[in-house]
Amino acid sequence: MATKVLEMSADRRTRLRAISREKWRRDQEAILHDAETALDRGRAEGGAEKQAEIARRLLRMKMPLASIAKATGLSDAEIKRFARRRK
Repeated sequence: MATKVLEMSADRRTRLRAISREKWRRDQEAILHDAETALDRGRAEGGAEKQAEIARRLLRMKMPLASIAKATGLSDAEIKRFARRRK
């Protein structure tokens, strides 16, 4: 989609917004992919404690709670508990 906006729009501001949105989308996909990879590795290495550490790292990266829950398999309550400990 961003490519079409870039091709169609002569407006520099619109192009920059499209580029920014596309970069953000790709960054989020990369973060989620990395989290899922880390989760898989954690499951292979040690289970629940590894999941908790992954959740803490993702919280430090300011990833949304729903995404962390999806990536780690932890409940929202568990993740919120980690978030409260950080403060």
